Amino acid sequence: MSAPEGYIPGFVCTLDTCSVEQWGFVRYRPSVAGNVLFLVIMALLACGQIFLGIKHKTRGFMIAICLGLLTETVGYIARVLLNGNPFSRDYFLWYLITLTIGPVFIAAAIYLTLGRIVVINGEAISRIKPRSYTTFFLGCDIVSLVVQAVGGGIAASTPLDNPHMIDVGTNILVAGLSIQVACLFAFTACSLEFLWRVKKNPEMRNPEFTDLVNSKRYKLFLFGMSLADVNNNQIYEANDV
Repeated sequence: MSAPEGYIPGFVCTLDTCSVEQWGFVRYRPSVAGNVLFLVIMALLACGQIFLGIKHKTRGFMIAICLGLLTETVGYIARVLLNGNPFSRDYFLWYLITLTIGPVFIAAAIYLTLGRIVVINGEAISRIKPRSYTTFFLGCDIVSLVVQAVGGGIAASTPLDNPHMIDVGTNILVAGLSIQVACLFAFTACSLEFLWRVKKNPEMRNPEFTDLVNSKRYKLFLFGMSLADVNNNQIYEANDV
């Protein structure tokens, strides 16, 4: 995120006067069509989640998902703007910070589901109380969000002629991403361990929700949450930073 070699404070690059590969913050011009497609998808998913959240009264899940989707929508808008001006630090930071923080909110929504899954399958099967899952992983998510916000704030507020502090902000941002990655791996491990215990101890399942657990809708839900967990993993995003 530091300034290119030879940076002159006050000099303003344009596509006619500067090379994108040398002076652009992303070293290329992001695709307008591709990013518009993603921002439309994110916006539509947010609208769909609002409808479903109100219909099924799942406010916490709805708010977390919508915050994540709308934050990422803003990030894709910034990438579209970067196509016209890849030399803009504001657009670059706008894109970087929103697409980095957005998945934190989506992760929070994913974390909310494990406690519910434990309840409908049988609390006696789990090593940990349902509420403890939610409390621990949401706590990790908040720590990750705070660390990323601090790093992004330092990087955004530091002048380009102070590369040391920019690197400090970037490193803090990456540390926040690393915390998020570790939380996702831990969450995945806990989820798999619980599902293994469910399969191993069928006699301990909650009889109240037998029909729900055996339904196609529930199995599709588990499949969807698994995909969300995998896709929300930010290892490659951390490398990109």
